Parts: sequence; structure tokens; C-alpha cells
Amino acid sequence: MFDDRSADGRTFAHEHAEATGADGLPVFALSGQTFGPELDVHAKFPTAGTYQLWAQFRLVDDDVLTVPFTVQAG
Repeated sequence: MFDDRSADGRTFAHEHAEATGADGLPVFALSGQTFGPELDVHAKFPTAGTYQLWAQFRLVDDDVLTVPFTVQAG
């Protein structure tokens, strides 16, 4: 799962990373699937600016790892 919002809190989006399925086609990376170590996330930011992002990963032992980071768009 991938969440982003503008630093001012006015814009919010929720996205899922993409993984490659057994047939070689892209599929959403959802809880309960095994994938990695790399995941692609495609996000379109509505305007240039600073965005706060969080990536969440459910680990094999069911722990959830949340990683915050900031990006400059545009």
C-alpha cells in the first residue's frame, strides 16, 4: 500500500504497488501475496510541490512495517 498527500493536507491518494504475476503480467501487490525485493509504484501528482508518502508492508509474521518519506514533485 502506498499513501501520499500534499504537505498542506489538501490532496490524498491511496495506491498499491505493482508486482509481476505468474503469467508475467503486472498485478497489484496485495496482502497475502509474496513478492519483492523490488516493487513498482506509479503515482501521478496533481501539482508540483512537496508530498508526504507512507509505504506499508505486511511481513511474513503479520507485523506491519510503515515507512514515511517526503518527495518533491515536478
